[in-house]
Amino acid sequence: MILLSLEWIWRGEAAEPFGGGARGKRRVDPTKKSQVHLAGASNVSTKASKASAGASNASKRASNALAGASNVSTGASNVSAKASNVSNGASNASAGASNASSQESSRPPEDSAVLSRA
Repeated sequence: MILLSLEWIWRGEAAEPFGGGARGKRRVDPTKKSQVHLAGASNVSTKASKASAGASNASKRASNALAGASNVSTGASNVSAKASNVSNGASNASAGASNASSQESSRPPEDSAVLSRA
């Protein structure tokens, strides 16, 4: 009797530790219990999947933001290059004017007199 009671206690079927059997204790169908566990695992899996999708979306947004920043940087670089080209053009024009002035001042005096009469 004691061994049988210990076996019931071990299986969780005894309502009281000594005697009394399984009175007052509801039995749980093991198949239903496993279905509940499977449903819980499915919910956890669904939540993990949604979290993963959210992280993926956040990663895509960060990637797009970086690509946008790269485009802005490239645009700024292009503007800087164009400004440099304009500066070089102005420098070349200045050098050309300086050369013309230098050539004018290096002419002999008789050529200057002819030019001043015209």
